[in-house]
Amino acid sequence: MPVTPIGARRRITALFWLGWSPPVLAEVTGLPEAVFRYSRYDMDRSCGQDVLDRIGATYELLWNTAPPTRTADERRLVEVTARHARQVGWAPPMAYDDDEIDQPDGGPVPGWKRSKSARPRDRSGLIEDIEFLRDAGYRQATPAELSDRLGHAKEAMGRAICRHRRAQRQAAEAELTGPDRTDWEATA
Repeated sequence: MPVTPIGARRRITALFWLGWSPPVLAEVTGLPEAVFRYSRYDMDRSCGQDVLDRIGATYELLWNTAPPTRTADERRLVEVTARHARQVGWAPPMAYDDDEIDQPDGGPVPGWKRSKSARPRDRSGLIEDIEFLRDAGYRQATPAELSDRLGHAKEAMGRAICRHRRAQRQAAEAELTGPDRTDWEATA
């Protein structure tokens, strides 16, 4: 069965769970690093079957191996990548049966659950996840693309972003109109 865009994303996030980062996966596969940052929708629009199959082959090669940790930078990248994948609750390798991983309605094997260390799905955690993705190469991603990456409904993402922006505006306004504000017009 050919690798599907959703199956490619599941394989990539499982490799992230192990600590395989986009730069290292790009080096191993020869694919552009951006491919490993694509959402399922980007995969569907931008990746041909040859790229999806290369992701599948890479997963088969690496699913039970540790990423390189020779240098301090490599160890830090492994740690950051694995920690983020676990915090957002991405499934590890072998969480999906081989015949389910490429099915849109396929789910993890019975009994697999997000780890207890996965970040609760509260508003502040969601904003942190969005900020992480924005810093990791998704600066221009839409709420739909972010929701795909984080496993939240698009509407929930949009509401969280709106609430966060509103809170930022209110904090900025309170700072400007607070009691310690200098009256710039009076001192001019």
